[in-house]
Amino acid sequence: MALEVLKEVTEWAVDFRQPNHTYLVDGTKVLAYQQWHTGEAIWGTPMRFDRRRREFEKIALKDSVFKTLGES
Repeated sequence: MALEVLKEVTEWAVDFRQPNHTYLVDGTKVLAYQQWHTGEAIWGTPMRFDRRRREFEKIALKDSVFKTLGES
């Protein structure tokens, strides 16, 4: 399993607040996301994750809300 933590930094050209979340991704599937306003991790069924037309910066797993996955 090659887990990545991606923080969305997309600049949206819209007239309303479009939140950018932080995602836990395994390949093309999103496993969980961290809400932008609460910082809470939301887990669900793995879903297809489309990165097109979006910008992300990688965050180390140990520095994210998902860090307990890296602990043994």
